[in-house]
Amino acid sequence: MLVLNSPKPTWELILHSLKALPSDRVIVLTLPSGEPPKDIQRVLSDYEQSASDAYSREVHANQYRWRRIILRFLLAKVIGCEPPEVVVDLGTLGKPSNPQLGFNLAFSGDRVGYIWGPKGKSLGIDLEVPSSRKADRYWAVAERFFSPEERKWLVNQEDKGGWSTFVDSFYTLWCRKEALVKAFGVSIGSHADICPVLGDGSGDFFVNWEGLRWELTDLEVPGLYGAKALQI
Repeated sequence: MLVLNSPKPTWELILHSLKALPSDRVIVLTLPSGEPPKDIQRVLSDYEQSASDAYSREVHANQYRWRRIILRFLLAKVIGCEPPEVVVDLGTLGKPSNPQLGFNLAFSGDRVGYIWGPKGKSLGIDLEVPSSRKADRYWAVAERFFSPEERKWLVNQEDKGGWSTFVDSFYTLWCRKEALVKAFGVSIGSHADICPVLGDGSGDFFVNWEGLRWELTDLEVPGLYGAKALQI
């Protein structure tokens, strides 16, 4: 996994990092600040330009532009074409796709993650910057999306390590579930009954969901929680 953890990376630094892609096909980085230069924005499609203009806050519009620009340069590197030539379609459920390879992206604030792989195998990635929500808000989410077994595990984690351990454990489960539903191309809101994702604590593990076999992996990124899901 390539992690570009510079707090204010330049476009030149990001371009340089894309020259040698990691073998596990995962990149996590911080977005540049401000508006992308106009000459770089030319790689965006008409749809992407319109989508960025729809944001009410300019900071969010610029983050969207940077995410899509980096995506296009990344996929162009993998496919072997020019960034404007990269095809990014939207599926029936809104998941971006490309006819030549599989990919997914996730973002939280100014951090973004990308994953890619061969066409025909679904994959997903999720990143979360931890929030300062109160305990009742965490438990409201857990009650809706986590199984009884997972909620019991959260209680045990808090008993063993305190509140910070609970938060770590909560985001571990949440990112695994989000990566899984994103790989499948649906929203977690419509699949609250998603399978348990506890694992055995030994690293990568496998689950069966929606008739398919999936490999789940936690991503270790400073300041973030994350996970990836691969159909096998």
